[in-house]
Amino acid sequence: MKKMTIKLTLKGLLPFFLMLLSLTGFAQVTTIKGSVVDAATRIPIGFANVYFKNGKGIIADSSGHFEISTTTSSSELQVSY
Repeated sequence: MKKMTIKLTLKGLLPFFLMLLSLTGFAQVTTIKGSVVDAATRIPIGFANVYFKNGKGIIADSSGHFEISTTTSSSELQVSY
């Protein structure tokens, strides 16, 4: 049985890294806009924390309005106040 040796050099890996860098340019940015309101009274909840389960988040304004963006295709949005 023959042994096969693969020698990787920086010059050999350069095309691979360039390909990976170009793929990141195709990421889709999704923006979610909304308002945080009380479920029973429908009164806006200002300054509520709106965040994705992965940790990225923002604080709604005084009227409960928020806008948050993500590049993840599947994210769970959570709210706390």
